[in-house]
Order: sequence, then C-alpha cells, then structure tokens
Amino acid sequence: MMQQDIAALKIQGFFKTYRLKKQQVLQEVIDSSSSKQLLEALDLRFQCMRAVAAAKLPLGKPINDKAQIEKVLVHVRELANEKEIKNVEMVANLFLQILHWQKIFSRLTTM
Repeated sequence: MMQQDIAALKIQGFFKTYRLKKQQVLQEVIDSSSSKQLLEALDLRFQCMRAVAAAKLPLGKPINDKAQIEKVLVHVRELANEKEIKNVEMVANLFLQILHWQKIFSRLTTM
C-alpha cells in the first residue's frame, strides 16, 4: 500500500508541474491556431501516458514500449495532417522531444 501512495503522490506532483509548464507554453500560442489544438491533444496524450505507466507498475509490465511509441507517432502525424499542419515531421519530433524531457523529469523526481 505504501508504494501505491508514494506513486500517487509523485503522479500528483508531476501533474502540478506539468500543468504549470503547459500553461506557460499555451500562453505563447494563439488560441484559434491549429498549433494550440495540436498541443492540447498532445498534452492529453501525455497525461494518459503517465496514468498508463502508473497502472503498469504494480503489474510489472515495461513502461517504455518502443512499439507503442511508434504507434503513437503514427497517430501524432495523422493528427497533424488533420489540423492541416504543413510540417508533420516537426510535430512528430516535438512529440519525441516532449517524451524525452518527460522521462528526464520523471527520473529527477524519483531520486
């Protein structure tokens, strides 16, 4: 039970920090732009990823799943196309960069 409580507190702390960072980024984006809509979709995806990772911990399943990341990248590219963003690969790279920084942040908060 103690590990679950610690995991829950870490997740809550992550969401607080993540929401603050998200607000700072979103303030720089025009409300009606397709970029803002895409960032909101990516943000929702990252929040879900944290919840899925937390659910995998007690089951002993791997959190880093390269095949799943590739599937998500396909969906990220599709979403960028739907939002009529011209540089789809830039969006995919943005997703990978956010994922990279999220992993670093996660390591720092678990020390």
